[in-house]
Amino acid sequence: MWLEYEEASAAGVTLVKHTKKFFDYRYAQSTLVPYRTVLLEDGKLMQETRILTVTFGIKIDDSLFRNPEAASVS
Repeated sequence: MWLEYEEASAAGVTLVKHTKKFFDYRYAQSTLVPYRTVLLEDGKLMQETRILTVTFGIKIDDSLFRNPEAASVS
């Protein structure tokens, strides 16, 4: 599987083509997970991610998802 999209460059002059490819699918708690992901920008490797472990169902405190700027505005 892969994902392709275009985004304006930092200068905003040209479009940059991004391609994200997913490899090495394995089952983790009955869910197929890509353990290796590659991000290409205009065909050049920009980032490679490898997952070592997958754990589902971990409790996470809701405060981790709050925007700190939203509290200062109100």
